[in-house]
Amino acid sequence: MVRRTRESLRDGEGSLERAVRELTEELQQVNDRLLAATRARAEFLSYMSRELRTPINYILDLAAALDDGSYGQVNDRQRQCVRYIAEHGARLRSLVDRILDLSGMDIGLTRFVPQHFPVTSAFEEVIGRLRPLADRRGIRIAARSAVGAGSIYADRQKFTFIVEELLTNALKFSGAGSMVVAEIIETQSAGHRYFEVTVSDQGPGIPQEDAEWIFFGFERGMGAPGGNGGVGLGLALVRRFVELHGGRIWVDSHPGRGSTFTLLIPGEEALPRDHPAPRILFGGAHPLRVQRFAHLLREEGYEVVVAEEGGALLDTAFSSSPDLVLLDPEMPGMECLEVCRRLKSDSVTAHLPVLMISDLTGKEIRAAAARAGVDDIHPFPPDMEELVPKIRSLVVRKLAFERMKKSCERAEAEAGTDQLTGLCNRRQLLAILDRELARSRRYGRFCSLAMIDIDFFKAYNDRHGHVQGDEVLRLAAELFMESVRDSDIIARYGGEEFIVIMPETGKEVALVVGEKLRHAFAEHPFPLEQTQPGSTLTISMGIATFPPDAENRQQLIDRADKALYAAKNSGRNRVAVWGSPSP
Repeated sequence: MVRRTRESLRDGEGSLERAVRELTEELQQVNDRLLAATRARAEFLSYMSRELRTPINYILDLAAALDDGSYGQVNDRQRQCVRYIAEHGARLRSLVDRILDLSGMDIGLTRFVPQHFPVTSAFEEVIGRLRPLADRRGIRIAARSAVGAGSIYADRQKFTFIVEELLTNALKFSGAGSMVVAEIIETQSAGHRYFEVTVSDQGPGIPQEDAEWIFFGFERGMGAPGGNGGVGLGLALVRRFVELHGGRIWVDSHPGRGSTFTLLIPGEEALPRDHPAPRILFGGAHPLRVQRFAHLLREEGYEVVVAEEGGALLDTAFSSSPDLVLLDPEMPGMECLEVCRRLKSDSVTAHLPVLMISDLTGKEIRAAAARAGVDDIHPFPPDMEELVPKIRSLVVRKLAFERMKKSCERAEAEAGTDQLTGLCNRRQLLAILDRELARSRRYGRFCSLAMIDIDFFKAYNDRHGHVQGDEVLRLAAELFMESVRDSDIIARYGGEEFIVIMPETGKEVALVVGEKLRHAFAEHPFPLEQTQPGSTLTISMGIATFPPDAENRQQLIDRADKALYAAKNSGRNRVAVWGSPSP
């Protein structure tokens, strides 16, 4: 009787184990599909956004050409319609760009290139850009800076985006006659230097229940008026960019009394996630053990995040960017080695150190752990005096790897950058041109190239010296960057020669872009230009288009160069197109 009962219990336990194992495998498959779907969604958004850019750019280019009379005169009513098209086209392109940026961060494809720059200058530059918009809406911007000529180490493009987005958001929700206050100060915390930026408005405010959601994509908060034109992407990108700098952002708001957004960004040479309190993700479900580990690690200065089972740990690892994963042997839901295999197989978490605590420390378990990618095994029960130094060593190694990775990214960026002008150099230009021509072949689209030369620049250099000549080259690069379209790539080819790559652009539109650039250059007040022929500095330009004018990169450059010489031989300060009659 007792023997039959024991056999029945064993059979029941076996059936239960099989059922649990089958359910676990099924849940793992569902989780895999969800992870794949998330990444596919991000990649789809990125692909569709890129495809949308092309027709939008055509719309904006043609609207600009109609507005400036390139296709003949238009009456006032027609010009108003064209400008309405351009305004809303620009809004649509901004939306596409934000989707691209956000999806790029979701799949780990964003670039972070920090540099030293004067923070007040960047701050005031953004204020200056937005004052005309504020004036049109009858809103006053009060800007205050208390940092003097202080320098910040950050990605300048992303820093200015953060400030501009917060100010644009404040203007969007403010009424005529109100005031928006923007302030930047330098502060100290735990011996580290930070910059604190605050932007306050007198808008409708944000309900408390919505405040925690506004930094997520496609969330605007219940207080958002329906006609403001936003879809909730800007603040999501702001949060991502702030965290990328190792900073944090929050909002204080009350309905009817406006909102104040505050962000803290390290002012010193700090890399993303390299902060005084490294984050440890602890996987374990035993309550007393979790409590003990969390308490001891927090006393050592670590931030501790707990996941009670394997699937939750993977989700947290992908979303919270920990500095180390600590695995408890009794973590349910997924075997520890499988968790590690999944972490190490994903590019986002492949370099995340994993430390496993196990009461099995023989050769067999160590070999299996090594195959799964476990960085180290610590015996159970753990001796904290031995475990803490081991954790510290793995965290330091991970942060050192991140520093090296960022240094490599900066070196890569510098290797493709012209040191004088900050534009792409010849090496980077040729690589980009190869890529764009490959895209043109694949999709059967045009790609135009403009070769630009500053007229009589040698005479200017001989008369005023190379220092003054270099200053003109820097000013020319800035002017070109401001004048070309967002989709164009500008590079310094050598000496006083520049090249503009115009993807998906035929001859007609390329000529319009070239003439716009030529006029902008001739009208710019360069220093000492009165000593030049005609008392002004000018440029000549030659344009060639792939595929009608050339079959490969070198042919395209040669044809544009020959067109440039045709422009020079025809009197300079003009644009010549390969295959067209001399201007």
